[in-house]
Amino acid sequence: MQRFEEMTRQELAELLDRLQAEKQPQKRVAETRERLLHELQVHQVELEMQNRELQEASRRLEESRNRYADLYDFAPLGYFTFDEKGLILEANLTGATLLGRDRSRLVGMPFLSFLPRQEHGAFLNHLHVCLTGGAQVSAEFSLSLADEKTLDAEMVSVPTCGADGHAASCRTALSDITGRRQAEQKLHLAAKVLENTQEGVMVTDARNRIVAVNPAFCKVTGYSAGEAIGQTPSLLKSGIHDGEFYRRLWAALQETGHWQGEVWNRRKNGEVYPEWLNLSVIRNDEGEIEHYVGIFSDIASQMEMKKRLHELAYYDELTGLANRHLLLDRLQLELLQSRRSGNLMALLFLDLDRFKVINDTLGHAADDRLLVLAAERLGGCVRDGDTLARMGGDEFVALLRNIDDKPVVAHVAARMVDAMVLPFFVDGHELFVTASIGIALYPGDGDDIDALIRNADTAMYRAKDSGRNNYQFYAAAMNEEAQQRLRLETDLRHATERNELFVLYQPQADISVRRIVGAEALVRWQHPGLGLIPPMEFIPIAEESGLIVQVGEWVLRAVCRQNKAWQDAGLPPVRVAVNLSPLQFRQQDLFAVVSAALKESGLEPQYLELELTESIFMEDIEAAIVTLRQIKNLGVALSIDDFGTGFSSLSYLKRFPIDTLKIDQSFVRDSPGNPDDSAIVEAIIAMAHSLKLKAIAEGEETEQQLAFLRERGCEMMQGYLCARPLAPDQFAEILVTHHRGGQP
Repeated sequence: MQRFEEMTRQELAELLDRLQAEKQPQKRVAETRERLLHELQVHQVELEMQNRELQEASRRLEESRNRYADLYDFAPLGYFTFDEKGLILEANLTGATLLGRDRSRLVGMPFLSFLPRQEHGAFLNHLHVCLTGGAQVSAEFSLSLADEKTLDAEMVSVPTCGADGHAASCRTALSDITGRRQAEQKLHLAAKVLENTQEGVMVTDARNRIVAVNPAFCKVTGYSAGEAIGQTPSLLKSGIHDGEFYRRLWAALQETGHWQGEVWNRRKNGEVYPEWLNLSVIRNDEGEIEHYVGIFSDIASQMEMKKRLHELAYYDELTGLANRHLLLDRLQLELLQSRRSGNLMALLFLDLDRFKVINDTLGHAADDRLLVLAAERLGGCVRDGDTLARMGGDEFVALLRNIDDKPVVAHVAARMVDAMVLPFFVDGHELFVTASIGIALYPGDGDDIDALIRNADTAMYRAKDSGRNNYQFYAAAMNEEAQQRLRLETDLRHATERNELFVLYQPQADISVRRIVGAEALVRWQHPGLGLIPPMEFIPIAEESGLIVQVGEWVLRAVCRQNKAWQDAGLPPVRVAVNLSPLQFRQQDLFAVVSAALKESGLEPQYLELELTESIFMEDIEAAIVTLRQIKNLGVALSIDDFGTGFSSLSYLKRFPIDTLKIDQSFVRDSPGNPDDSAIVEAIIAMAHSLKLKAIAEGEETEQQLAFLRERGCEMMQGYLCARPLAPDQFAEILVTHHRGGQP
């Protein structure tokens, strides 16, 4: 505008100069004046027009400047100008807002104050590259703001050159990428989850074409991603489900957007497998279907485990029969049905006879095999629809439903008894067991589960008491016997502390001179209310209940004290034998118990003998040998009682540190009249001598038996011919008599 004014003044001056220089006539002057005035007016109009245009341009420039300021301040990006040290030279309003600071206070602040220390170097390098490179540079930083807030930012910088053409500062656009980074992290996390999840994932488009699968999908189905993508899920169809199944699936999926359930599919190798499938519909903002997502788990192992758990919960693992749990469930159901129908129902409680002997003799492996074989035989005796269960150990229960009459039950029970009579062949052994069966009928013998089981068990014990290998129907009188048995067990638990037990001593004599050289200790029970309880009544109870360990230890200590008392009284020293039950022998503290009994009594070990049955040695041969050698090293004598009635292996017998074999009285009783028994007695005596052991015969009652034993070289005898079991003072008396020269 200034230039325009200078040009106008110059033109006016030239016009005036011409007026003065020309000195023309008046007319000409007038014309010239008139022309000049006209030109002056024209120039004035032009000047006014140009002035208005200039004002309009200035106004538009101001508006543009204001618009730029607004755009600069309210732009969605933060704009900053930095010097080479990172000081803020200029910032827009958005930048100040992003940093959470007043705009006026930002100028002069180091931008490093908004960065964590570990990013200082990266920011300064960003500025250096911008200033020296002369080109746009970008970088991402994590800013630290007030109140422990953070901001992920992307910074794009360009250099600003000064008058000398050198870059003096950087103009930077800062954008908040926190949301973008979070979205990227979520996408990355989702991708990782998809890649590492154990569930198979399959994504299809709206046309049901597979567009993506994860590694678990490939692992489960056997198809690679390349083989699956582009196919439809029907690639996996097993053919097990019919069309109606899939129609219902798609109907539910379209209606609710979700479906889940068990599906049987087929792997690439043709194997059919079960999976648990979750299907979902993915729609866009307009509600149109974009994708289907299927997430599935191979549940074959879970179903197998479920089946296995069901078997463990309801079936006996060894025999495959129903277990107690399943039996009780079915018994409860049958009770309800029998109450409605009025039909009879029977419960047969079966226990294998002599099973414990076989278990103690041959060990658990043979024991288990025998149980499996017995279960197979018993299973062939019950009817279709009946339940045969193993309650535990060698106890079985049969539940017979819809019984017409009692003879039907008797027929089944008889078949079971007969099935057990034939021998079992286990690991090269021919084994014989029989069955004792107790029977309770509904409703006559009980109207609930507990009563039926209890009464069938009671009847089973009656079958055992009746000689075993038979069945017995429950009768009300049996309860009194069962209660008596329970009372005896309860009282036996307190018998030792109440001093109700006592020991008798049956002499053992040297056959050659018929002089007492020892004794066997025999425990007796004087019940305060029932009087003298025979051993055949309370010893089985003690063994079954485990009380035999407590009773046996009491007998051992009592015998050691008594023997030492006899010696202290001046009686000739003799060896006294104490019976050890299989359960007592298996106690880990047996060595300590024997040692303590000897130490407490002061009895020398050579005057104690422990009698063991053959069955003790057969469960764990090596462990038995170790235990026997420990006791033998104490100086205690060892003998095998009732030899010939068990399953001894001669190859193992010679390894045992045994001193004596006791010939069972069942063989002696009919000798020498019975040739078979006589042969067995002779064989046992010969075996003992060949192993450098002594032989002692039990149960001799006649001089003829004594002569037979003496002729065969048997060293010792224990029977009524010598003496009956005696009280301690009676034994002491007869011992003195014998050693003064008397004879039995």
